[in-house]
Amino acid sequence: LERGPVVRALLFGRGAGKAQRLVLVVHHLAVDVFSWSVLLGDLETALGQIARGEPVALEPATTPSGEWAQRLASYARTDAARREAPRWLALEGEDVRPLPRDHAAGRNAEADDAFVDVELDAPDTLALLEDAPRRLGSQANDVLLAALRRTLTAWAGGAVMADLEGHGREDLFADADLSRTVGWFTAIHPFALRPDAGGAAERAVTRVRDRLRAIPSGGVGFGVLRHLGADAAVARRLRALPAAEVLFLYVGKHMAGGGGGLFGSPADAPLGPVRSPRALRSHLLEVTCGVSGGRLGVRFRYSAAVHDCATIAGLAGHFLAHVRELARPAVPHRVAVRTNLVGAGAGDSWFMMNEEAQ
Repeated sequence: LERGPVVRALLFGRGAGKAQRLVLVVHHLAVDVFSWSVLLGDLETALGQIARGEPVALEPATTPSGEWAQRLASYARTDAARREAPRWLALEGEDVRPLPRDHAAGRNAEADDAFVDVELDAPDTLALLEDAPRRLGSQANDVLLAALRRTLTAWAGGAVMADLEGHGREDLFADADLSRTVGWFTAIHPFALRPDAGGAAERAVTRVRDRLRAIPSGGVGFGVLRHLGADAAVARRLRALPAAEVLFLYVGKHMAGGGGGLFGSPADAPLGPVRSPRALRSHLLEVTCGVSGGRLGVRFRYSAAVHDCATIAGLAGHFLAHVRELARPAVPHRVAVRTNLVGAGAGDSWFMMNEEAQ
């Protein structure tokens, strides 16, 4: 980071009659998923202008990320930020359980990183994105988090603390515009996944929905008070909270590929490792959800030195079954889930579950 560069580009010519391939590599501190949509959109626009013999003219950039960082530091000293302190300090009283481990002495290192992928079929994904929100006045994120709560609290035998990661581009300042800002914006805050109190599927979702709606500004205040807050005692207590062992992120709909345009479409080649194998992982379990091609995909990332592949595959299967049940409660709850076991495991596995098995 000190020496750079943090951005590299390489154009591959693959021989006569074959399309070229452009590889772009940017350090995560410089971009997030939203930034890629800005960058790739501008690249498509510029290529089109050049092809038509026009000068390259892009829309102006919006509020720079550096200015946003300075504004956050100022916001940390406001009464609005300080009023959030009791909400976050209340987490000190949460009775949460550690996640079960298959190998207690296993090291949670990137060198042992592995993942399990599961996918929801198109009709169930449509129910998650459209039917459930319309019926419950909720969002897909609420359903996914309610399903994760059911899955993890049953596994751990009690409440589990999770870190929820959001896009971080909140409307904190009326005169700030992040619609075309490139940078890494994120907001991570802890959220207690408590055991389901029972009742209909709709109630399980609305409980989570109501708790999430009560969190101001997407949870940005937690990080502001913890890292930038003027009250040193509050910041110290927030930093002393037990670390969440679960990270949850819903990225929404993935960027659609071009196809037929000058830019073509994204390649499906594997990326390879994006983190140093010498680093320790931040969480025992990372759950990332996103929709691509009309289907919900979920990745459960874990350490193969801590958990067996079969354990995580079972969790992923139960999670997807809960998602389907919460999104379509009137449909019989039997569901087939195909999981691709990558890293510690190999091959494909199928899990058939019904309501009793859950």
